[in-house]
Amino acid sequence: MNNIVVETTYIKIYGYLHDLCELAELEDEWGDELWAKLLKYNDLFEEFTYYLENHTFKDEIRVGRYSLADLYVHQMEKYNLILEIGKNPASCNKEKMVLKAFYMMALMKEDPEKYIKRLESGWGNDII
Repeated sequence: MNNIVVETTYIKIYGYLHDLCELAELEDEWGDELWAKLLKYNDLFEEFTYYLENHTFKDEIRVGRYSLADLYVHQMEKYNLILEIGKNPASCNKEKMVLKAFYMMALMKEDPEKYIKRLESGWGNDII
């Protein structure tokens, strides 16, 4: 019988992603969509792994002038605007904003002009 070696890193990261989705109150299907995007972009996958290990962004990826930290701040501003508050209260789900920042970065990598225009035109609130 042949020896089979299975790389478990991806399995663990996939599990952590779904754990974060549960904390963020996001559906498993949404997590699977993000997973597919992470696998498509190696640099984004590495950034996500770094986030899991350090609970902060390495913040080395940019699309145009936008980094993950910028997209995270965008999520915060969107949250504040929706609730009509000036700051994020303790009830703000930061994990959800992090996951959405990763998703948004993947969208920007797929179609940079479209999403940069949306961010810069002031109607970026409905990106993700």
